[in-house]
Amino acid sequence: MRTWFGNAGWIRIEDSTLSGTLYIRFGIADDKRPVMREIYLDGNREVLSPALLRQVRFDLIEAIVSKNIDRLERSIAIPGSDLHRLAAHYGTSWGSGTYAGESCDVCGGPVKHRTMADGTDSVRAVRNWAALSWYAQFDTSGIPQVPMPRDRPAEDLDLEEFPDVKPPSGGVITDDFLAVVRHAYNLARAKRLPPAPTIGKLANVSPRTVHKWVAKARERGIMPRGSQGRIG
Repeated sequence: MRTWFGNAGWIRIEDSTLSGTLYIRFGIADDKRPVMREIYLDGNREVLSPALLRQVRFDLIEAIVSKNIDRLERSIAIPGSDLHRLAAHYGTSWGSGTYAGESCDVCGGPVKHRTMADGTDSVRAVRNWAALSWYAQFDTSGIPQVPMPRDRPAEDLDLEEFPDVKPPSGGVITDDFLAVVRHAYNLARAKRLPPAPTIGKLANVSPRTVHKWVAKARERGIMPRGSQGRIG
């Protein structure tokens, strides 16, 4: 598990057991304990399943943050991203409580009405940072979209070892075993190695057997379902 401290209490977590990057915003309780305020899990274009969140080691993350409580205090003092404010603006559909619930008939973006001096009604696009980001999705808007940051290279990724993948005894495939397969699968992808052949060598089985394990893990919700046409 790799962690980075950002501004405003945000912590970035990358772990081979996750399909994407986990962001958690921490605050500090009166007794100096770190407390989680906001959570965002990036699926990295993969399908997310409820089982993924159940298997996040929140206890381990809190232990890491607790050991760096002074660093967290300095982080909280620096302004940073506020996903709560962003979510309040978008409201999934701009919301009936915001912008009177009215949207553009063409793109669905937020609009507001203004009554002119002559009594006519003028429709104008809402112009704030959240709305501008919405309109920037359209090529004809003329509004530049903020580029996505490049993924930060994990310096210690090459040093992370694969888990011990032992074929299930008696042919009984347990959820714990499939969690190990998921760990090895995600780590192989992170290292840019073919997952099935790599895991096959670790477990001394054929890639076809690994494909069956992965299919079973996806069936049980332990791994997200793969994209159409993708071979694990």
